[in-house]
Amino acid sequence: DLLSHADDDPISRDKAEDERTAKTQEWREFGETVGRNLNELGIAVRIRNDDPDEYHDESNYSYINVGFDYQEEGDVKFLRLDKLDHSYYNPEQPTELYYEYEAVYAAVTEQAVARAAESNSVAIPNTDELNELFDQLPPWATYDASRGKLTIEGPLDLRRLEELRNVGPFGPYWVALTNLQRNASIPSWGGFDSVFLESWPEGISIPDELLNKISYDPAANLLNVYDALSSTELEQLALAGEAAQFADYFRAVQSLYEDSRRIDTLFIGGGGFIFPRWIEAKFSPGTLIDVAELDPAVKLAVQLELGLPPDEETAVRTHIGDARNYVDDRIRENRELKQSGQLPVLYDFAYGDAFNDFSVPWHLTTKEFTQKVRDLLKPDGVYLVNVIDIYPRTEIPEQQTDAEGNYIEFSGRLPEELLAASTTFLEWEECGDGFDGIEVIQVADDEGYRISVRGVMPQAQRDRLMELDPDNEEYTQAIHEMYERSQHSRPGRFLASFANTISQVFPYTYVFSSEWDGRPSDARDTFVVVGSKRQLDLNHLGSDNDYWSGAPFAWMEQGTQFGQMEHLLLTSRGMVLTDDYAPVDNLLAPVFVDQY
Repeated sequence: DLLSHADDDPISRDKAEDERTAKTQEWREFGETVGRNLNELGIAVRIRNDDPDEYHDESNYSYINVGFDYQEEGDVKFLRLDKLDHSYYNPEQPTELYYEYEAVYAAVTEQAVARAAESNSVAIPNTDELNELFDQLPPWATYDASRGKLTIEGPLDLRRLEELRNVGPFGPYWVALTNLQRNASIPSWGGFDSVFLESWPEGISIPDELLNKISYDPAANLLNVYDALSSTELEQLALAGEAAQFADYFRAVQSLYEDSRRIDTLFIGGGGFIFPRWIEAKFSPGTLIDVAELDPAVKLAVQLELGLPPDEETAVRTHIGDARNYVDDRIRENRELKQSGQLPVLYDFAYGDAFNDFSVPWHLTTKEFTQKVRDLLKPDGVYLVNVIDIYPRTEIPEQQTDAEGNYIEFSGRLPEELLAASTTFLEWEECGDGFDGIEVIQVADDEGYRISVRGVMPQAQRDRLMELDPDNEEYTQAIHEMYERSQHSRPGRFLASFANTISQVFPYTYVFSSEWDGRPSDARDTFVVVGSKRQLDLNHLGSDNDYWSGAPFAWMEQGTQFGQMEHLLLTSRGMVLTDDYAPVDNLLAPVFVDQY
């Protein structure tokens, strides 16, 4: 130690400290040089292919890599676990969702919250000033003067929030402020926005400290915003001047809205913690966000590189350990809470995000585990899980070419009932009208066609197809061959068995493809399986939000099958995944073979 040889002279000690710092820096630079050279050597001989400027870690469970995705706009980072790009994150737009399955999660969540049929009340004192507002309430909202209670029937979504605020002399102003705050909070907001306001309300002036954020243009009748408005700033603007006399009403409505946006969520797997943070940003304070994450090294990488705040600065509560153990602990703790007369901890939504490419923890797929998740959900709770698999398409004739390299086509005629209005068929077209899962494509300008079935063809569908043209021997033979071959197709059995397992536990099951049009491809695909305790209207997602408009391609409600649900369940060959038998690796073998 250089300091040990320095006397008590401060100059000598400072000199020794400088020498030690210089020596430390010299060794650091030497170590970095050696490390970079070894890394470059490893890349040159193809021992490794990572970028030394990126984040790398090896945990007991996976190889962890974080770096910039230069194909995306902005400073978008990726989280890679082993060889799978698991998550994308943009620090400038932290609520942006880059994966389609996350968009499905968001759409289903928003729709389920918005359509929840509930009755909520809030106390408001009865005053002469407020009576003017109570007389203008929409029909689904009532005020009981004797009890001093404002009650709404059904959900309080953004449209209804606007209706409640658009009452009294300051209603249009309140609505304009609400819209400005919402517009300025979206991830892609450009820093300026305007909404129409016919006239500035009398008796109100913008507080001096907010003049740099908001202004009114009387010539254009526009209310302008230049920076995001917090809830506190929104209230300060809304209740300025003479509007303060309606403060009790404004705050009561805000309280009702926040209560309707307060949900309790459980995440089985954290990954990049993208969707837990989306929940935190989109829903009210007080929302419960429990994340069961197996790997502490993943959480550390997300905190260091992907913007996850320290535990004390976020509503996201991370529980390190196996998700099944966490679920078991939560059930046991709930039992103890009930025995002591306290309310158990239950969730509105549970999200599964622990299935990593080919690495699927089988014990999180079983009927027993699904039942435990169901037991942790509230009476109207929803369970969403993303699954990777291939949903099979059996084609007639098989996709093969002749000696000249042209696709072999079905040269015989097809029944008119199977031909869509379009005659070009540049892509596979669904036949529809009761022929769920049957698709046709025209592959030449003449009458060359291929016909296919998704999943496993039901026998009743085979018989119906043959009855369309029973005297057409070439056609009936093609249908019979397609039926037989579909019975032995191997892909899709994990997706099908998992959907079958979910349907054994939940009365309502919905299956989405994450393809842009909602129709599953015939290649490796990401699916979302939704199990719900109540019926969900998921065929009209686009009317409720801008996240996802595709409908489920298969669903079952209280035993009744819709879409391609029968085809999908037949693909499972009746398999239900259980703690005694869940051959997940074998079921996913076709995905592995297809990729390699």
